[in-house]
Amino acid sequence: FTLNNLTEDIDIVDMSAFVMPVTVNALSGNDVITAGTGATTIYAGTGDDTISSAGGPLTAYGEDGDDKITGGGNADYIYGGAGNDTIDASYGDNYVSGGAGNDTLTTSSGKDTIDGGSGADIIDSGAGNDTVTGGGGNDTIRLGAGNNTVTGGLGDDTIYGGIDNDTYIFNIGDGHDTIYDNPDGKSGSYSDTIRFGVDFTIDNLIIRADGNDWVISFTNTSTDSIRIVNAMGNSYCRIENFEFADGSRLHSSSFLSQQSYSDNDDTITVPTSNLITSINAGGGNDTITTGNSSTVVDGGSGNDTITTGSQGDNITGGQGNDTINAGGGNDVIDGGSGSDTYIFNIGDGHDIIKEGACSSACTDIDIINIGVGITTGDLIFSVDGDDLIIGFTGHNDDSIRITGALAGPSHGIEKIVFADGSSIELTAVISYQNFTDANDIIQIPEDVFIAIVNASGGNDTITGGNVTTIVNAGSGNDSITTGAKNDVLTGGSGNDTINAGSGSDTITGGTGDDILTGGTGGDTYIFNIGDGNDTIHEGSCNGVDIDIINLGVGISVGDIIYRVDGNDLVIGFTGHDTDSIRITGGVTDPSHGIEKICFANGLSITLTAIISSQSFTDGNDTIVVPEDKYITIINAEGGNDTITGGDVTAIINGGAGSDTITTGNHNDTLSGGADNDIINAGGGDDTITGGTGDDILSGGTGGDTYIFNIGDGNDTIHEGSCNNMCTDIDIINIGVGVTAGDLIFNVDGDDLIIGIKGHDDSIRISGGLVDPSHGVEKIVLADGTAIDLAAVISNPVLTDNDDTFVVPSDAVIAVVNAKGGDDTITVGDIVAVVDGGTGKDAISTGSKSDTLAGGSGNDTINAGGGDDTITGGTGDDILTGGTGSDTYIFNVGDGNDTIHEGTCNGVDVDILNIGVGITTEDLIFSADGDDLVIKIKGHDDDSIRISGGLVDPSHGVEKIVLADGTAIDLAAVISNPVLTDNDDTFVVPSDAVIAVVNAKGGDDTITVGDIVAVVDGGTGKDAISTGSKSDTLAGGSGNDTINAGGGDDTITGGTGDDILTGGTGSDTYIFNVGDGNDTIHEGTCNGVDVDILNIGVGITTEDLIFSADGDDLVIKIKGHDDDSIRISGGLVDPSHGVEK
Repeated sequence: FTLNNLTEDIDIVDMSAFVMPVTVNALSGNDVITAGTGATTIYAGTGDDTISSAGGPLTAYGEDGDDKITGGGNADYIYGGAGNDTIDASYGDNYVSGGAGNDTLTTSSGKDTIDGGSGADIIDSGAGNDTVTGGGGNDTIRLGAGNNTVTGGLGDDTIYGGIDNDTYIFNIGDGHDTIYDNPDGKSGSYSDTIRFGVDFTIDNLIIRADGNDWVISFTNTSTDSIRIVNAMGNSYCRIENFEFADGSRLHSSSFLSQQSYSDNDDTITVPTSNLITSINAGGGNDTITTGNSSTVVDGGSGNDTITTGSQGDNITGGQGNDTINAGGGNDVIDGGSGSDTYIFNIGDGHDIIKEGACSSACTDIDIINIGVGITTGDLIFSVDGDDLIIGFTGHNDDSIRITGALAGPSHGIEKIVFADGSSIELTAVISYQNFTDANDIIQIPEDVFIAIVNASGGNDTITGGNVTTIVNAGSGNDSITTGAKNDVLTGGSGNDTINAGSGSDTITGGTGDDILTGGTGGDTYIFNIGDGNDTIHEGSCNGVDIDIINLGVGISVGDIIYRVDGNDLVIGFTGHDTDSIRITGGVTDPSHGIEKICFANGLSITLTAIISSQSFTDGNDTIVVPEDKYITIINAEGGNDTITGGDVTAIINGGAGSDTITTGNHNDTLSGGADNDIINAGGGDDTITGGTGDDILSGGTGGDTYIFNIGDGNDTIHEGSCNNMCTDIDIINIGVGVTAGDLIFNVDGDDLIIGIKGHDDSIRISGGLVDPSHGVEKIVLADGTAIDLAAVISNPVLTDNDDTFVVPSDAVIAVVNAKGGDDTITVGDIVAVVDGGTGKDAISTGSKSDTLAGGSGNDTINAGGGDDTITGGTGDDILTGGTGSDTYIFNVGDGNDTIHEGTCNGVDVDILNIGVGITTEDLIFSADGDDLVIKIKGHDDDSIRISGGLVDPSHGVEKIVLADGTAIDLAAVISNPVLTDNDDTFVVPSDAVIAVVNAKGGDDTITVGDIVAVVDGGTGKDAISTGSKSDTLAGGSGNDTINAGGGDDTITGGTGDDILTGGTGSDTYIFNVGDGNDTIHEGTCNGVDVDILNIGVGITTEDLIFSADGDDLVIKIKGHDDDSIRISGGLVDPSHGVEK
């Protein structure tokens, strides 16, 4: 089975239940794929992929991206490919290849083959007889139990051996490697081997001691060496065998010369040798002198005098008052008990002195004698943990480290004596202060070189001056301020504030959310898992100081999560959501703030390797964001730029111009700048600022933040729907000057529109009304007010029954889906979006701008005030927009709708939108009383009746807009001349579609051409003539003459003796009691037209009296002698004249 249809996006594929073999081709995207119990092969493609197995054999190709791959406990084959991969192959005999990048590779028990590939890799092979290759780069390799074979490869590698018989392979060009063969120094019968490549022979080896270590260098290369840690201090940490390509072998015992002496007062001289000489002088007052050999000297008991040469020696004085001159080289010296004297001269290197604590009854005085050329003013005191370090002005290659000297007043060396006879007591160098658990205010003394303060508990305030300060503030929310020296400051538990001043300081915030300021100098910040959310303030780099963050055990390169927040770099840790380090201003410039991050395994990352910064010109640039760093800063300046970002965190300022910015799946900070920009942020928790102009902003997946300020224009936000498993929170941050009362919520289709009172700015959230979880979840104002969109939008869903529902008024917008049934929906004074669904619905809303759809069925919609959008849907609907500028939507097939609109106030514009497939020529305008009726050619079952639409040109709907964009002003459709009370003669212009004429008084002559006419003759003896359209004509009072021409006309003679001629078409004559004696002229029927006489209320069939007068049919009304209707020629033919 092969799965090929994964998209080029983020795919989640769970095949844990599959038992058959499967092959997956995942293409690009940050995919999450779980393999089943059958044999599975996965090609993850590009992206940061996560692959795991439910237990079946797994073959996985991570390919490009920072992938996380976990095996299933079988014989897995895992290839990380390019990127910083994290692979845990678990149990079984696995093959693991990290490929390019800084990879973390882990296996458990089994016979594994591991290849780190290029990059600084971290490899932990677990138990089993493993074969491990570090590859290129400075690798850290940890071997488990078993007989392992390891090749560090190119680079300066650090290798930790197991507890069995390991073989280390070393070739020329492999660099300076460090081997911890038995890191814990456990006893046992081990036989470890270094196997040298073809370029090395026994004669090339130079073996010397350096403190407790062996160092192997070579006569034929200066760029390679091997340091075997603690091989001098613990025989179980040694490597026993050295094998060469020519077949020769060397055992470690052959270059260790061991000499033991009696308890007499011995004089021992060791000549210069290529061997490492170990001397046990036994008891007695011995005098020991060595040449330039690496020596291990144990003076034993007695007052010994020990002088060694220029190599790195390991010297133990033992009991007694010893005098030790270690000479050149980096020596490790333990004077033992007694009053010991250490002699140190310029050029003697970096020596370490170990002196135990002196009890209260102790009278030992340990002294360092410093040779000529050094005075008190030349001494530089500094600290490293509990160690006191003495440096010398102008002599950077020399120092003395006194281990544990800061652990207590009685610990270490008591006096330093100079060649000129002057001396310094260590009690004058170091002061110790211990405080209680109270809230202490502590001023550090300045009469010593080093001040040590233990503040215990309480919220302490500690202030130091111009001395080296070591502070442990203990528990509580402490404030620590120190001066210009190299201080060691620990906040302890609580939310601490530490300001270290200048100097190269070491700062540990401890647990709690701490604020740490290193000041000038090369500072070191120490952070461990569980330390909370710390903030570091560091200034720009001066080109010399190197500020470092040291991360504790359990944090690897692959655990780091970089993101940006404004100008700050925030470092998070996978699986530890409550821990972070914020470097303020850390993204302003790669050299700003911290320069390096160091890990407990010895790896380090420089900030310049994390952040790159690029600036461009004012042209129309096409920019592809480089992917060789974690964070890239782009300043595009002016121009219409196209900027495309890949799989890195991007900080982009588009600048002026209409820019298009597209980024990937990291947490990006994107600013469009001026003009109309398009920003597509992809996945991740992005911060997006459109800037001025009408911008289109898409945050993609993740919890995004949109920043909007007054003057930013009309922006559109596209955000996907959040499913029920989603925890993303998308936010709009609105800037200063806007309060909650200034926000105006409105709707446009499925979109939520947010306007700002008094400003032309708006934010459109596309699809924001589909579901409360769709789009943006929260609006946050500058004053801290937060508005949940779920509280703004009420989203009740009704049933298919006949529901009666009153929408609560505690929301700002109500979105109602009424489904089926004959529903009654009432919405108060909030914005409403209602879909009536099927059924005969009654919808009433308030004074806001609503979007209302009746759905199918004969619906009644009363929209109240506001600028409403009303769609009746199919069925014969009654639609009332109320006040405001309303829009009615009508489509072919919607039936016969009636629109009620009030008289225009001179500001509101009501619009009828008619859908696709209708042109201007398809519209048929007619009049029915005061109503304007619009029909559609070829669609007899559709019409729109605008109630009262002929009363006044400003009454009802002002405009009709077709789907092709054509707009028809009803004022241009309806001509509405108003005549006087005089005898008017008026010809209606034919540039309108409908003429509405009120003739008022007087004997008027009114002529209308080939347009629809609605004429009221008013009082007087009027003559009205119209054309071929379907007219509505009323003579009013007086003896009127009406000639209606063609069309289906409606003619009312009114009072008086009127002469009425309908002409062709199906005409309707209206006659009421009191209308006088009217004469109707109608031509012969064509077999289609039907002319009707409508006689008004109060008349029954029995009241009609029919008679003949020549060819005319005369109809009189019983009891009303002054009324009659003469149908001219009505007796010539039954079909002649009026039919009904």
